[in-house]
Amino acid sequence: MTAIREPRNIEAATKLAERVATLESEIETVEGVRNGIIASANAEADKGLAPLIEERDTIAAKLASWWGKSGREQALGAKPKQKSIELGGCLIGDKKSRASLQVPEGEDTLVAKLKALRWAKPFLRVKETLDKAAVLKALDGKRGSDLKSLGFDRVEGADEFFIKRAEQGQTRG
Repeated sequence: MTAIREPRNIEAATKLAERVATLESEIETVEGVRNGIIASANAEADKGLAPLIEERDTIAAKLASWWGKSGREQALGAKPKQKSIELGGCLIGDKKSRASLQVPEGEDTLVAKLKALRWAKPFLRVKETLDKAAVLKALDGKRGSDLKSLGFDRVEGADEFFIKRAEQGQTRG
C-alpha cells in the first residue's frame, strides 16, 4: 500500500472518495464470496449431520421408552437410590424438571386481583424506569426549569465524519 496523503483540494478529495467507493465494492464482493463458501460448507456439513442426528434421536426415543417400561429396574434394581446410570459410554436416567406456575386465567386479570389484596403485594413486581424521551421533550416545556434543577440537561449530538459508498447510478464501482 502506498502512502495516502491528506487531500488539499476538491479534486484530490474526489479521487480519494472514488477509491473508497471502489474499495467498498471490492469488500462487498469478497464478503459475498466468503458468505457463499460458508453457506456451501454449512450445507455440505448438514448433509452429513442430518442422518446422524436422526439416528441419534431415534435411538434416544427407543431408550427412553425402554427406560420408562423396565429399563430403570433392570439397570438400577427394584428400589434404586440413584436415578441414572452410565451405560455404553452414556449417562441415561431421568430427572425431575423445574416446577412451573400454573396460571388459572389471564395474567392481567390476576394482577388486578392481587393488587386489591393487601397481603398479595409481595407477589407483584413493580419496575419503574426513567422515560428519557419524555424528559428530553419536557426540558423545553413548562417543567423544564424544574427538571433542570434536578440535574437534567440536554446534551446535543456531536457531528461525526462519515464516508460510505453512494448507491447512485453515477457511482463508480
